[in-house]
Amino acid sequence: MTLPPAAGGAAGSSGAPRHTEMTARQVLALVWPYVWPHDRPDLKATIVLSLVLVILAKLVTVAMPYTLKWATDTLVVATGGKVPPSELAVWLVGAPVLATLLYGASRILMTLLVQVREGMFAKVAMHAVRKLALATFEHMHRLSLRFHLEKKTGGLTRVLERGRTGIENISRMALMTLIPTIVEFALVLLVCAIEFDWRYVATIVLMIAAYLWFTVAASNWRVRIRRT
Repeated sequence: MTLPPAAGGAAGSSGAPRHTEMTARQVLALVWPYVWPHDRPDLKATIVLSLVLVILAKLVTVAMPYTLKWATDTLVVATGGKVPPSELAVWLVGAPVLATLLYGASRILMTLLVQVREGMFAKVAMHAVRKLALATFEHMHRLSLRFHLEKKTGGLTRVLERGRTGIENISRMALMTLIPTIVEFALVLLVCAIEFDWRYVATIVLMIAAYLWFTVAASNWRVRIRRT
């Protein structure tokens, strides 16, 4: 991990700290070796298994509305005269109840998969946080005496704590939020393409693109206001 030079040790004649802006891609490239450690195959296997659980949870999420569809279709079949009168009561009561129970089971399964995934990924996130925190701590102690005399210990502690929290949030957002969202978006587009037609898919894609553009633009605008 290559860290930027310290402000106190490498500042110019004015002694002002130099801030380097980093893009999201640069931050992810910096954090990635700690999230995907080459010397820890067990953590890599944990990440792969967590992603598999993510995909399963999204499949259950997309399939969940179909349970209500099946219950409705069962009632339509029963009331449309396609079921013998002797079996009508069973169809009207039993089939919707079973479909509703299947809906509840899918909800429970989705929540269970999400919780298991979070529990498994916690080990990976904590490993990345520990390694990066140690690298930052060692780097701070290699700085010049001038840097430590000009900085307050309490301020450095708060910065390190915020950095640790930010690293954990970035690792979780990248693997456990961004990838699941992309998978779910692709599954929704697939369902709409199968059940409806391409116009629904095009409308969804355009709305999501507009939403993402507005979110990024508004976030950058807010950051510029806070910095000025």
